[in-house]
Amino acid sequence: GQTTTWTEGNFTVQAGTEFTNEAGATVDISADSHLLHSTGTFDNDGEVNVNLSDNAQNFFISVSNLEHDGDLNLNTGKLNLDSTNANYGATSTVTGATGTEIEFGAGTHDFAAGSVLTADHLEVDSGTVNISGTFTPTDGKSLQVNAGTLDFKAGSTITGNALGDVGMINSTLRLDTGSGDKTFNTLSILGSLGDLEGADNVDVTGLTTFNFGNMSGSGTTIALGGLDMDTNNSKSLRDSRLLVNAAGQTASWTDGQFQI
Repeated sequence: GQTTTWTEGNFTVQAGTEFTNEAGATVDISADSHLLHSTGTFDNDGEVNVNLSDNAQNFFISVSNLEHDGDLNLNTGKLNLDSTNANYGATSTVTGATGTEIEFGAGTHDFAAGSVLTADHLEVDSGTVNISGTFTPTDGKSLQVNAGTLDFKAGSTITGNALGDVGMINSTLRLDTGSGDKTFNTLSILGSLGDLEGADNVDVTGLTTFNFGNMSGSGTTIALGGLDMDTNNSKSLRDSRLLVNAAGQTASWTDGQFQI
């Protein structure tokens, strides 16, 4: 039932060592940006609360091994999770309040069935995030995948089946939840390695920008708010993917190849 208060400086956990926050214990992090840096292990079974001075401040967890079975609450600021191996157990929660941002960097981040990830703005950069639990978008509902992979596994849940504004640059977004059609406000696929994959159907209520990359898997993408393919780059549909330009909408294609 102890509380650790962290208001200043960085914390380094060396190789072969471990910082453990036990169940029932609390770490309160405040003030400006901080870095938890480690070639060792951070094991959180308790509660970590991040209350930075404003949303421009960053809290970095950059460790070789992250074992998270407790609660990680981002109330203000930006949370950067950058770990070689990160395991979020069945009892774990990671919660970002409205106006905050959660960013996953390098490494592999595995969210077990039963885990809950809640984010206002979620960004995946370079690493791989595998979700077998529940993802809940909050008010802002924006998702950006940059040169990384975000994989919603079979049996995972997206609360409300809505992901908001979705942007992809040289990255993979795989939707295989099996739990109903997904709704995007907008969709932008850029970069030759961009790939919207999976069996889940996607309804895009706003503009679908398909300027580079691929759509693959057995799902259907319905462009309900127009379709823009106006760049001199190759776009392709693979596997049994369907792309539908909805009734009453206009698809604009002025340049580049489209492979079916």
